[in-house]
Amino acid sequence: MKSVTRSPAQNGLQPLLMPLLLLMSFPVVGYGAAPAAVKRVADGIRHFQAGRFAEADRAFAEAEVSEPENATIWFDRACALTAAGELEKARKLFQQAALSRNAPLEVRCHYNLGCLAAGQAQGLLGQDPAVAEESVRQQCLALLMQAVGHYRDCLRLDPGHRDARHNLELIRIYIKHIQSLWEARDREQARAEKGLLPFLAELEQRQTSLWSTARRLEAQADSPRRRQTVRATAIDQRKLREEIDPLKQKVDQFFESAPGATPGATSSLQDQDRPDPTAQAKQLLKQLASEANQAMNRSALALESDEFSSAQQHQRQTLDRFNQMFMVAAPFTGLLQRATQQQQNLVEASAALTAQPDGQQKPDADPPPPDPATAALPGPPSGDPVGLSYQQARVSEWSRMLTLKAQSELEGATAETPPADPPPPGAAPPAGAEASAEQQRAALREALQKAVELGPDVERHARDAATQLEAAATAEALPDQRRALELLQEIAKSLSQPQDPQQQPESGQGKNDQQQQKPQPEDSSSPPQDAADSRQQKALATLRRARERERQHRDLQKQLRRAVGRRVPVERDW
Repeated sequence: MKSVTRSPAQNGLQPLLMPLLLLMSFPVVGYGAAPAAVKRVADGIRHFQAGRFAEADRAFAEAEVSEPENATIWFDRACALTAAGELEKARKLFQQAALSRNAPLEVRCHYNLGCLAAGQAQGLLGQDPAVAEESVRQQCLALLMQAVGHYRDCLRLDPGHRDARHNLELIRIYIKHIQSLWEARDREQARAEKGLLPFLAELEQRQTSLWSTARRLEAQADSPRRRQTVRATAIDQRKLREEIDPLKQKVDQFFESAPGATPGATSSLQDQDRPDPTAQAKQLLKQLASEANQAMNRSALALESDEFSSAQQHQRQTLDRFNQMFMVAAPFTGLLQRATQQQQNLVEASAALTAQPDGQQKPDADPPPPDPATAALPGPPSGDPVGLSYQQARVSEWSRMLTLKAQSELEGATAETPPADPPPPGAAPPAGAEASAEQQRAALREALQKAVELGPDVERHARDAATQLEAAATAEALPDQRRALELLQEIAKSLSQPQDPQQQPESGQGKNDQQQQKPQPEDSSSPPQDAADSRQQKALATLRRARERERQHRDLQKQLRRAVGRRVPVERDW
């Protein structure tokens, strides 16, 4: 009796569900066997076709007693055991039968072994493959690759085996499908675990990597590999666009979780007539996110058209919007930490390029691990003056914002605050906690005062270094870079003292240092609330001025290019 093979179309199956067990080769009758064995095999096949799989297995087992070395009977038993759910026993018998010198039987064995492995993989994933844990994912992929190996063995012996070739394509589609599900779920989980600032830092790092890739591609000669990389980069750019809606949701969560930052929280008629700075800040952040989305779309289109200069311009615009969002949302300490870490990286990169020792004294104690919310941008490739200049200009911008934030927080610190609630009767006053809190407030005030005093110098040295790096004068830029780092470390010096972990700022939850260290008064019209509103308004005004300067800078570049007919380097002035 010939083996029976059914196709997915005959069974009405959906390709991605891959019920491959129904495609298996069914039992066959071997030739040259003893009459008793042939009779029992025939009985077993009748039981199998009637759905009595246990009886079929017993009949094949009895036939095996008469023919213990008959590979065909092993195959028949394996088919019956598979239908009865005894998959491990069936697998061993299929493997045993595949060692025979009967090529057609070997083809059927490899085909059915592939079906067993694929079916087991599908069973492990269940009805919702997306929720599979990492260990289950790896086990599933290993089983699917086993199935691929068996189908390839089947095609090696019988190149015309259509079902094996069909199942190979089915597995390829299925693997791609479940991996896309896993990627989407992992991305969702990573989003949920991050606040606004860590999530924004991740997007900025990914965009910086795409920008670096676009610059490398522009310098390469055309080749199949380069075209493939261009397509992959455009796809990654579009995938990054998918993060904009979650980013806007993070903005909403950021302001909802911020103490005293609920829009419309003012109580007096005078406050109600005044624009809400929190609502304005939220609107500004969402507008910046939308502009980043548009710039990323233009960048992807430019990459697909091999317009690398245009793609890089839009990628820079995306990075500018992300940076502006960071400067609005980051607290003073977070901005200071990121600027210091970034400047340290730049000094090390420039020192390596000029083959000069760093010359900076390392602190006595190891620095704490960087906060993901304020981590520096990924370092530029060695010998990349464009990347170095760009990141150095970022430090200049952060230094200017540091000064503004320090001025605002110092003004808020001088506002009158109500006395703290007295301790409950009979409770000992928390002298140690109060002393520690006062020490932290004093350290913060000292850092704020130093930022006001030294911030303009940091900005000037960082700007001069960026100009030198843009001209590929790394050795000339290094003194300014080192001086900027020294000043930033001087500002942060008072904050390096050990602090109570409960007093540390929680990035991504909308809490800045001043809000955590000062009790919020219940009266929303009190001076501290006015000071907070003033800080928000000043930050917004600074961002508006920066964006206006950026627009003027772009207009000036366009006019110069039209006048001269070539790209003219313009000194960075903002």
